[in-house]
Amino acid sequence: MTTTLSGALREATRDAHEAAERTPLSAALAEGTLPKQSAVSYLRGLAIVHAVLERSLELAAIPGLWDPALARLPALLDDLAGCGATGLPDIDPAIDAAIALGDAILLDTDHPARLAGRLYVLEGSLLGGQILKGWFAAALGAPDTTLAYFTPGPEGAGRRWQQVKQRLDALPLEYLPEAIAAAKATFAGIEQMAIGCFPYTDASLRQRVTALNPEAGRHAMPQDAREVDMALRAADVAWRQHPYLEARYGARGRRFTLSDSCWLASLRSLAPDDILTNLRWLAGVLAVRGLPTTILERHLQALDDQFGLPVFAAAIAALRARRALVLPEADAVRLTAHWQERLPDYDAADLLVTALADEAAGADGTWDSVHTWFTDPVRFSGEWVAAVDGLMRETRAVLR
Repeated sequence: MTTTLSGALREATRDAHEAAERTPLSAALAEGTLPKQSAVSYLRGLAIVHAVLERSLELAAIPGLWDPALARLPALLDDLAGCGATGLPDIDPAIDAAIALGDAILLDTDHPARLAGRLYVLEGSLLGGQILKGWFAAALGAPDTTLAYFTPGPEGAGRRWQQVKQRLDALPLEYLPEAIAAAKATFAGIEQMAIGCFPYTDASLRQRVTALNPEAGRHAMPQDAREVDMALRAADVAWRQHPYLEARYGARGRRFTLSDSCWLASLRSLAPDDILTNLRWLAGVLAVRGLPTTILERHLQALDDQFGLPVFAAAIAALRARRALVLPEADAVRLTAHWQERLPDYDAADLLVTALADEAAGADGTWDSVHTWFTDPVRFSGEWVAAVDGLMRETRAVLR
């Protein structure tokens, strides 16, 4: 009999799979006694794992293995939003276990065999989706028809699994040792997540930023519901101010805007120097990802407006002053106004001028990231691209 990757994984991980299904959470779920809090934290933990694995598979670009249509994260997030989970705290040990598993997956981005093993586990765990859907619906107090995560789609669970197995079995058999090791580690990580979810104590409950963004890791966030609400309102203001964010980053960018806003709100209790140190670090991280500092500054202003105290005013001024050393504000305003008519969409002129200033002020990579997006010929006309290049030349001519 010819050995297949999926078949060998099934045999090698049988014990690990069974152990993951013998947790107190599994028993309570089947008995209909699992608390909603535990069910929510378990699904949020799965969202963390799916977010990291699906992103890693996308970036790894393993020929023939991953298809964005296989992504389960959107359905999982929709289920959580639709079952009344918003505002519920998380169970700390469960989320810590999920983040630990996510951290391990992040290390596998350059290891196709390990990613294949992890995909095998998550896909295979949904073969009993119809039963799981009913059990989780009961725990969540939601109609099972609303739980899209456990619904494999029009092709049915069996057909979907066959498609995934075909993708796995097309990979080289030399992947097997690493794939088995990663699959066993994934089962163990999910087992720890389940153990963390149930039973639990009230002392283990806390607001975790991963409820807003499964990829946010261990970032701090306020624990006061009113402060969280103000942070989220500020995020909404910042998001709507820049259509560029939705156009470029989509739903994933929206989630990061929410989690970043909560982390920024948590900085408000720090000393001014510590606030500025943290914001300079964040500005550098965001800039090379295509977010010029003007976007961060407006987000900080939105937070000050929501909280009613100008805690970030000095930091905003410091970020602007750093740009002004290489591009005086009067020149930036003039250049933006001059090119706005030819580059009217997405606040392009302002973002491009700011990106050039950020780059000149030391944020390496900022201009390349912003420039690449704004000159994509699939998205923009030749006339638009020529205008971007004209703005670049004129701005660089006055940079100090």
